[in-house]
Amino acid sequence: MNGEVRCMKLVRSRTGIPVPEVYAWDGGSQNPFGAPFIVMQAINGRQISRHDPLFQTFKSKILEQMASILIELSTVQCETIESVDFPEVTDSETTSRRPTFDSAREFYSYYLDEDLQTTDSIPDHERETWIAENEKCRRLLRQIKLAIGPYPLTHIDFGLFNLLFDDGGNIVGVIDWTAAGVYPWEVFAQYPEPLRIWWPLRTVYPKERWEEIIEDQRYFKDALRKCERERNLPEIVSSLISAESKIIAEGFLGVGLYPETQRKQWMKIFDRIELRTTDPSYTPGSITFEEVRNM
Repeated sequence: MNGEVRCMKLVRSRTGIPVPEVYAWDGGSQNPFGAPFIVMQAINGRQISRHDPLFQTFKSKILEQMASILIELSTVQCETIESVDFPEVTDSETTSRRPTFDSAREFYSYYLDEDLQTTDSIPDHERETWIAENEKCRRLLRQIKLAIGPYPLTHIDFGLFNLLFDDGGNIVGVIDWTAAGVYPWEVFAQYPEPLRIWWPLRTVYPKERWEEIIEDQRYFKDALRKCERERNLPEIVSSLISAESKIIAEGFLGVGLYPETQRKQWMKIFDRIELRTTDPSYTPGSITFEEVRNM
Protein backbone atom coordinates (compact mmCIF):
# COMPACT_ATOMS: atom_id res chain seq x y z
CA MET A 1 0.00 0.00 0.00
CA ASN A 2 2.95 2.34 0.62
CA GLY A 3 3.94 2.02 -3.01
CA GLU A 4 0.41 2.41 -4.35
CA VAL A 5 -0.23 5.64 -2.44
CA ARG A 6 3.22 6.96 -3.30
CA CYS A 7 2.63 6.31 -7.03
CA MET A 8 -0.79 7.96 -7.01
CA LYS A 9 0.58 11.07 -5.28
CA LEU A 10 3.60 11.15 -7.60
CA VAL A 11 1.51 10.88 -10.77
CA ARG A 12 -0.93 13.54 -9.58
CA SER A 13 1.94 15.93 -8.79
CA ARG A 14 3.93 15.36 -11.99
CA THR A 15 1.25 14.85 -14.66
CA GLY A 16 -2.30 15.71 -15.64
CA ILE A 17 -3.35 12.05 -15.63
CA PRO A 18 -6.71 11.74 -13.79
CA VAL A 19 -5.69 9.79 -10.70
CA PRO A 20 -7.96 9.88 -7.61
CA GLU A 21 -6.71 12.12 -4.81
CA VAL A 22 -5.81 10.25 -1.63
CA TYR A 23 -7.25 11.93 1.48
CA ALA A 24 -6.11 9.46 4.14
CA TRP A 25 -4.54 6.03 4.35
CA ASP A 26 -2.97 3.54 6.74
CA GLY A 27 -1.12 0.39 5.73
CA GLY A 28 -1.43 -1.24 9.14
CA SER A 29 -4.23 -2.42 11.37
CA GLN A 30 -3.76 -0.11 14.36
CA ASN A 31 -6.47 2.30 13.28
CA PRO A 32 -10.24 2.76 13.87
CA PHE A 33 -11.02 0.34 11.01
CA GLY A 34 -8.71 -2.38 12.30
CA ALA A 35 -7.42 -3.00 8.76
CA PRO A 36 -5.39 -1.29 6.01
CA PHE A 37 -7.40 1.35 4.17
CA ILE A 38 -7.26 4.17 1.63
CA VAL A 39 -9.83 6.97 1.58
CA MET A 40 -9.75 8.59 -1.84
CA GLN A 41 -11.64 10.88 -4.15
CA ALA A 42 -14.86 9.51 -5.65
CA ILE A 43 -14.92 9.63 -9.45
CA ASN A 44 -18.17 9.53 -11.41
CA GLY A 45 -17.31 7.03 -14.12
CA ARG A 46 -17.57 3.38 -15.06
CA GLN A 47 -15.41 0.57 -16.32
CA ILE A 48 -16.01 -0.90 -19.77
CA SER A 49 -14.82 -3.84 -21.87
CA ARG A 50 -14.09 -4.09 -25.57
CA HIS A 51 -17.61 -5.49 -26.06
CA ASP A 52 -19.22 -2.44 -24.44
CA PRO A 53 -21.13 -0.26 -26.94
CA LEU A 54 -19.30 2.75 -25.49
CA PHE A 55 -15.94 1.31 -26.57
CA GLN A 56 -17.22 0.41 -30.02
CA THR A 57 -18.71 3.88 -30.49
CA PHE A 58 -15.68 5.83 -29.28
CA LYS A 59 -12.86 3.36 -30.02
CA SER A 60 -10.56 5.80 -31.85
CA LYS A 61 -11.09 8.50 -29.24
CA ILE A 62 -10.45 6.08 -26.38
CA LEU A 63 -7.28 4.64 -27.94
CA GLU A 64 -5.94 8.15 -28.54
CA GLN A 65 -6.56 9.07 -24.89
CA MET A 66 -4.88 5.87 -23.70
CA ALA A 67 -1.87 6.63 -25.89
CA SER A 68 -1.67 10.16 -24.50
CA ILE A 69 -1.81 8.86 -20.90
CA LEU A 70 0.92 6.29 -21.58
CA ILE A 71 3.25 8.89 -23.12
CA GLU A 72 2.58 11.37 -20.30
CA LEU A 73 3.31 8.67 -17.72
CA SER A 74 6.58 7.85 -19.51
CA THR A 75 7.90 11.29 -18.53
CA VAL A 76 7.95 10.31 -14.83
CA GLN A 77 11.38 8.68 -14.69
CA CYS A 78 14.04 7.41 -12.31
CA GLU A 79 17.72 6.60 -12.82
CA THR A 80 17.30 3.10 -11.35
CA ILE A 81 14.73 0.31 -11.69
CA GLU A 82 12.98 -0.07 -8.35
CA SER A 83 9.82 -0.25 -6.29
CA VAL A 84 8.23 3.05 -5.34
CA ASP A 85 7.86 3.43 -1.57
CA PHE A 86 7.97 6.03 1.13
CA PRO A 87 11.49 6.38 2.59
CA GLU A 88 10.22 5.79 6.13
CA VAL A 89 9.02 2.20 5.55
CA THR A 90 10.33 -0.26 8.12
CA ASP A 91 12.65 -3.18 7.42
CA SER A 92 9.78 -5.64 7.83
CA GLU A 93 7.82 -3.85 5.15
CA THR A 94 10.67 -3.95 2.64
CA THR A 95 11.33 -7.69 2.80
CA SER A 96 8.94 -8.38 -0.09
CA ARG A 97 10.20 -5.54 -2.28
CA ARG A 98 12.24 -6.40 -5.33
CA PRO A 99 15.85 -5.17 -5.40
CA THR A 100 17.01 -2.00 -7.10
CA PHE A 101 18.75 -2.40 -10.47
CA ASP A 102 21.06 -0.05 -12.31
CA SER A 103 20.21 -1.44 -15.75
CA ALA A 104 17.57 -3.41 -17.63
CA ARG A 105 20.07 -6.21 -18.21
CA GLU A 106 20.53 -6.61 -14.45
CA PHE A 107 16.74 -6.64 -14.03
CA TYR A 108 16.14 -9.46 -16.54
CA SER A 109 19.15 -11.42 -15.27
CA TYR A 110 17.64 -11.34 -11.78
CA TYR A 111 14.48 -13.08 -12.98
CA LEU A 112 16.44 -15.61 -15.00
CA ASP A 113 18.44 -16.35 -11.84
CA GLU A 114 15.15 -16.84 -9.98
CA ASP A 115 14.04 -19.26 -12.68
CA LEU A 116 17.27 -21.26 -12.39
CA GLN A 117 16.83 -21.64 -8.64
CA THR A 118 13.60 -23.56 -9.22
CA THR A 119 15.53 -26.49 -10.72
CA ASP A 120 15.87 -28.00 -7.22
CA SER A 121 12.16 -28.82 -7.31
CA ILE A 122 12.20 -30.22 -10.85
CA PRO A 123 12.42 -33.99 -11.51
CA ASP A 124 15.91 -35.13 -12.49
CA HIS A 125 14.91 -36.13 -16.02
CA GLU A 126 13.62 -32.57 -16.72
CA ARG A 127 16.37 -30.61 -15.00
CA GLU A 128 18.87 -30.69 -17.86
CA THR A 129 16.28 -29.35 -20.30
CA TRP A 130 15.26 -26.62 -17.84
CA ILE A 131 18.88 -25.49 -17.45
CA ALA A 132 19.37 -25.49 -21.23
CA GLU A 133 16.26 -23.37 -21.68
CA ASN A 134 17.50 -20.91 -19.10
CA GLU A 135 20.83 -20.65 -20.92
CA LYS A 136 18.98 -20.01 -24.17
CA CYS A 137 17.30 -17.02 -22.52
CA ARG A 138 20.67 -15.74 -21.34
CA ARG A 139 22.11 -16.00 -24.87
CA LEU A 140 19.25 -13.90 -26.19
CA LEU A 141 19.71 -11.42 -23.36
CA ARG A 142 23.35 -10.97 -24.38
CA GLN A 143 22.34 -10.44 -28.02
CA ILE A 144 19.44 -8.00 -27.82
CA LYS A 145 19.79 -4.25 -27.55
CA LEU A 146 17.97 -2.87 -24.50
CA ALA A 147 16.78 0.68 -23.89
CA ILE A 148 18.89 2.52 -21.35
CA GLY A 149 17.81 4.71 -18.41
CA PRO A 150 16.43 6.78 -16.94
CA TYR A 151 13.50 4.39 -16.62
CA PRO A 152 9.76 5.11 -16.53
CA LEU A 153 7.19 4.75 -13.79
CA THR A 154 5.03 1.87 -15.02
CA HIS A 155 1.39 1.13 -14.22
CA ILE A 156 1.77 -2.60 -15.17
CA ASP A 157 -2.00 -3.27 -15.49
CA PHE A 158 -2.88 -0.41 -17.82
CA GLY A 159 -6.04 -1.28 -19.74
CA LEU A 160 -9.78 -0.77 -20.02
CA PHE A 161 -10.41 -2.64 -16.75
CA ASN A 162 -8.42 -0.02 -14.80
CA LEU A 163 -9.92 3.04 -16.45
CA LEU A 164 -13.11 4.93 -15.63
CA PHE A 165 -15.16 6.53 -18.43
CA ASP A 166 -17.99 9.01 -18.69
CA ASP A 167 -20.83 8.58 -21.18
CA GLY A 168 -18.93 10.50 -23.85
CA GLY A 169 -16.01 8.08 -23.94
CA ASN A 170 -13.73 10.38 -21.95
CA ILE A 171 -11.28 8.83 -19.49
CA VAL A 172 -12.03 10.36 -16.09
CA GLY A 173 -9.93 8.09 -13.86
CA VAL A 174 -6.92 5.75 -13.90
CA ILE A 175 -7.10 3.31 -10.98
CA ASP A 176 -5.32 0.30 -9.42
CA TRP A 177 -1.69 1.40 -8.99
CA THR A 178 -0.96 -1.58 -6.72
CA ALA A 179 1.82 -3.12 -8.82
CA ALA A 180 3.20 0.16 -10.18
CA GLY A 181 6.92 0.87 -9.97
CA VAL A 182 9.94 1.87 -12.05
CA TYR A 183 10.56 -0.79 -14.72
CA PRO A 184 12.64 -1.18 -17.89
CA TRP A 185 11.28 0.47 -21.02
CA GLU A 186 10.54 -2.96 -22.53
CA VAL A 187 8.11 -3.62 -19.67
CA PHE A 188 6.56 -0.15 -19.91
CA ALA A 189 6.00 -0.33 -23.68
CA GLN A 190 3.04 -2.71 -23.58
CA TYR A 191 -0.12 -2.56 -25.63
CA PRO A 192 -2.98 -2.02 -23.16
CA GLU A 193 -5.95 -4.31 -22.90
CA PRO A 194 -7.77 -5.08 -25.14
CA LEU A 195 -4.91 -4.73 -27.66
CA ARG A 196 -2.43 -6.99 -25.88
CA ILE A 197 -1.51 -10.39 -27.35
CA TRP A 198 -0.88 -13.30 -25.00
CA TRP A 199 2.00 -14.82 -26.96
CA PRO A 200 1.97 -18.41 -25.61
CA LEU A 201 -1.63 -18.62 -26.89
CA ARG A 202 -0.96 -16.72 -30.12
CA THR A 203 -2.18 -19.50 -32.42
CA VAL A 204 -5.65 -19.83 -30.88
CA TYR A 205 -6.86 -16.31 -31.71
CA PRO A 206 -9.67 -16.45 -34.29
CA LYS A 207 -8.62 -14.90 -37.60
CA GLU A 208 -11.10 -12.03 -37.31
CA ARG A 209 -10.03 -11.22 -33.76
CA TRP A 210 -6.33 -11.32 -34.70
CA GLU A 211 -6.87 -8.95 -37.63
CA GLU A 212 -8.88 -6.58 -35.40
CA ILE A 213 -6.12 -6.53 -32.76
CA ILE A 214 -3.37 -5.91 -35.31
CA GLU A 215 -5.33 -3.05 -36.90
CA ASP A 216 -6.06 -1.47 -33.51
CA GLN A 217 -2.39 -1.88 -32.51
CA ARG A 218 -1.34 -0.07 -35.67
CA TYR A 219 -3.68 2.81 -34.85
CA PHE A 220 -2.47 2.92 -31.23
CA LYS A 221 1.19 2.90 -32.25
CA ASP A 222 0.58 5.85 -34.61
CA ALA A 223 -1.18 7.68 -31.77
CA LEU A 224 1.81 7.06 -29.48
CA ARG A 225 4.21 8.45 -32.06
CA LYS A 226 2.02 11.51 -32.57
CA CYS A 227 1.98 12.19 -28.81
CA GLU A 228 5.76 11.80 -28.57
CA ARG A 229 6.33 14.25 -31.42
CA GLU A 230 3.87 16.79 -30.00
CA ARG A 231 5.80 16.70 -26.71
CA ASN A 232 9.22 16.65 -28.44
CA LEU A 233 10.04 13.36 -26.73
CA PRO A 234 12.32 10.59 -28.02
CA GLU A 235 10.21 7.95 -29.82
CA ILE A 236 11.10 5.24 -27.31
CA VAL A 237 7.64 3.86 -26.51
CA SER A 238 6.33 3.81 -30.09
CA SER A 239 9.49 2.11 -31.36
CA LEU A 240 9.68 -0.47 -28.57
CA ILE A 241 6.05 -1.48 -28.33
CA SER A 242 6.25 -3.89 -31.26
CA ALA A 243 9.99 -4.53 -31.19
CA GLU A 244 11.73 -7.88 -31.05
CA SER A 245 13.51 -6.96 -27.80
CA LYS A 246 10.17 -6.24 -26.07
CA ILE A 247 8.75 -9.64 -27.05
CA ILE A 248 11.91 -11.39 -25.85
CA ALA A 249 11.91 -9.46 -22.57
CA GLU A 250 8.28 -10.42 -21.99
CA GLY A 251 9.29 -14.05 -22.28
CA PHE A 252 12.19 -13.60 -19.85
CA LEU A 253 9.83 -12.43 -17.13
CA GLY A 254 7.44 -15.28 -17.64
CA VAL A 255 9.50 -18.44 -18.17
CA GLY A 256 9.47 -19.25 -14.46
CA LEU A 257 5.86 -18.21 -13.92
CA TYR A 258 3.90 -19.77 -16.74
CA PRO A 259 2.52 -23.31 -16.70
CA GLU A 260 4.90 -25.74 -18.42
CA THR A 261 2.91 -25.80 -21.68
CA GLN A 262 3.18 -22.02 -22.02
CA ARG A 263 6.85 -22.09 -21.08
CA LYS A 264 7.39 -24.49 -23.99
CA GLN A 265 5.61 -22.08 -26.31
CA TRP A 266 8.00 -19.31 -25.28
CA MET A 267 10.93 -21.61 -25.98
CA LYS A 268 9.59 -22.26 -29.49
CA ILE A 269 9.48 -18.53 -30.09
CA PHE A 270 13.02 -18.12 -28.72
CA ASP A 271 14.27 -20.97 -30.93
CA ARG A 272 12.91 -19.31 -34.04
CA ILE A 273 14.23 -15.89 -33.04
CA GLU A 274 17.69 -17.40 -32.53
CA LEU A 275 17.42 -19.07 -35.93
CA ARG A 276 16.56 -15.73 -37.54
CA THR A 277 19.86 -14.28 -36.35
CA THR A 278 21.73 -16.72 -38.63
CA ASP A 279 19.98 -15.37 -41.73
CA PRO A 280 22.30 -13.02 -43.71
CA SER A 281 19.37 -10.65 -44.28
CA TYR A 282 18.48 -10.50 -40.57
CA THR A 283 18.05 -7.02 -39.13
CA PRO A 284 17.76 -6.74 -35.32
CA GLY A 285 14.38 -5.46 -34.23
CA SER A 286 12.76 -6.18 -37.60
CA ILE A 287 10.32 -8.84 -36.38
CA THR A 288 6.60 -8.55 -37.11
CA PHE A 289 3.75 -9.84 -34.96
CA GLU A 290 2.63 -12.04 -37.83
CA GLU A 291 6.07 -13.68 -37.85
CA VAL A 292 5.84 -14.41 -34.13
CA ARG A 293 2.34 -15.80 -34.55
CA ASN A 294 3.64 -18.31 -37.09
CA MET A 295 6.61 -19.41 -34.98
